[in-house]
Amino acid sequence: MKVASATLFILMASVGLSNKVAAQTLRILVPAYANPCCDGGPEMWENLVAVASSPDRNFELFVIFNPLNGPGTAVDPNYLQSDGSGPLPELHAAGAIVQGYVASNYSQVSLQTLKEQIDVYFAGFWAGHVDGIFIDEMSADIATTGYYQELTNYVKSISPQARVIGNPGYFEFSNPSSQNQFSPQQYVNSVDTIITFENTNIEYTTNYSPDTVLSGLPCHKTGHIIHTLSSLSTDTLNLVANRGAGFVYATTGVLNTPYDQDALGKLTGPTGLAQLVAQVNATRFVLGDANGDCLVNNLDISGFILALTDPAAFRGRYPFVDYHQVLDFNGDSQFNNLDIGGFVQLLSGN
Repeated sequence: MKVASATLFILMASVGLSNKVAAQTLRILVPAYANPCCDGGPEMWENLVAVASSPDRNFELFVIFNPLNGPGTAVDPNYLQSDGSGPLPELHAAGAIVQGYVASNYSQVSLQTLKEQIDVYFAGFWAGHVDGIFIDEMSADIATTGYYQELTNYVKSISPQARVIGNPGYFEFSNPSSQNQFSPQQYVNSVDTIITFENTNIEYTTNYSPDTVLSGLPCHKTGHIIHTLSSLSTDTLNLVANRGAGFVYATTGVLNTPYDQDALGKLTGPTGLAQLVAQVNATRFVLGDANGDCLVNNLDISGFILALTDPAAFRGRYPFVDYHQVLDFNGDSQFNNLDIGGFVQLLSGN
């Protein structure tokens, strides 16, 4: 599709917009802690591959890979066999985004030890099968910001596109030493995504009150992990989305091992978590959000132009953004030059 140079100039000149937050879309983040060898593991990994492979999947699927409370000391053949086959490469090839698990013990594990574990995921025997890092037991003390920023920087030095997810599992951050070197904002930004809730559904529905620093963030920035549900429902997922989180896992699993099975067999199927997330996403989108971060601002201009000029390239860059829906400003169920005026008007705040 041809776009006049004057049109491109108008789009690029649409500056000065503050972030506008609207409905959140959801990604699934699965703590896949069951070994595919036995117990609930075979079903969990089979279901994960089924979800990742589904042509109807309209969300990103992230899977936390935790072979032995970290990468372990040798390849576990239950995940990866000597011929290169196994559940892990099958899941990765199906399109899941795999996060290697490390635990920082609330910043008490040495940075060197964690860097060595990260090396195993990216350059050791799991190389080629891991996309990012999940840091469990992240301290909620703002004074540890530098510790986590160093880990994130290290991951990025190996793989610039890798996502680092930190899990304090709590929505209020502390500063017991009254230090002033790091701010709450810097703490939140020390990782790419921060899990601000990991607890029971009762706690989630009655006691969740997030720190003010979490308001207005892009939807990829925070995530919620909820266990001990009596049943899965879109009500829970809508609550997650309304609270601004972009990553979710919800399970009927209970303590002490809520993640050792596939939500009691409920990841797949007509009432499974994957299907419910797809239903929520089908009705929740942000008009004008061309890059899928759940915010509308100048960062969406390049995506809008790409969708107009090279739809195939747009789909390659933003595979889960339905531009026919998200960028249809005039309501004619099409996306074309007639939608430019609405986009410019939205960016200018008029």
